[in-house]
Amino acid sequence: MSVLPFLGLRLLCMRRPERYTAFAPCYDVLSGERPVYGAGRRRIIADLSLRRGDIVLNLGCGTGLNFSHLLARIDPEGHVVGLDTRTAMLNQAQLRASRRG
Repeated sequence: MSVLPFLGLRLLCMRRPERYTAFAPCYDVLSGERPVYGAGRRRIIADLSLRRGDIVLNLGCGTGLNFSHLLARIDPEGHVVGLDTRTAMLNQAQLRASRRG
């Protein structure tokens, strides 16, 4: 599978940030979030010096795809705070977080 559709979506949204609002409910599907990306997220997060109980600020959190990987390193006492410029993306991140409990 090609990553070009994802790159096209990313470039389109970077030029017109309000499009993230329109794409937020289906962003994870449209962006091509595949297992290989999850592996990359886990590898990068594993390289961070995170400890149980840390508080992590996830800037540009989008739909919260990093949340589960971060929480796996800092739970049960830790917290993740997600910030994004698009309210619609934060709404999706909140849904993701509420499903986790």
